[in-house]
Amino acid sequence: MKRSQALKLVLIGAPVLTLAWCTSRPTTGYTYETAEQCTRDGVFSGSVCAREYANARSAHALQAPRYGQRGDCEADFGTERCDGPQPYYSPRMSGFLINRDPASGGDLPDVDLDRDRRRASQPLYRSLDDPGTWRTGSNVAVADHSGRVSVARAAQTVDAGRFVSRGGFGQAAAARASSGG
Repeated sequence: MKRSQALKLVLIGAPVLTLAWCTSRPTTGYTYETAEQCTRDGVFSGSVCAREYANARSAHALQAPRYGQRGDCEADFGTERCDGPQPYYSPRMSGFLINRDPASGGDLPDVDLDRDRRRASQPLYRSLDDPGTWRTGSNVAVADHSGRVSVARAAQTVDAGRFVSRGGFGQAAAARASSGG
């Protein structure tokens, strides 16, 4: 291959590689079980923690995995850990993710979900098959501990809740855990 052809291929491929690198880089986020735990951590003010927890609780109604039967939800999340029907069953929120760094002064700006779907606070869930890991409603692993975490871009995207067949959420979590992913 001529050197000029190789250079063209490199120049053509560079933007694609750059785009892939930029979209897959993890960012910093913070995970907590409650607003009180967030406040005790001292990274965010109590008002920010309360607001972000409330935002995640509101998002829970839209983003939680959905099941047609209570037994299907409990097979993935555990007995007495699902609510419903409304008109479906969904797991209880077990934590929340703040998808941004604290701004100077310890306060966070409000987020326009229509404009910035990757930065909103999100509800998190723990399945029976992988109880040590928080996951988004889309079943993307986020963290196994509270506080500052590295969050993959896929976990930052806010998605509407999806209907899951029996064993769907937990089995996918177990498959990822056993494959090291």
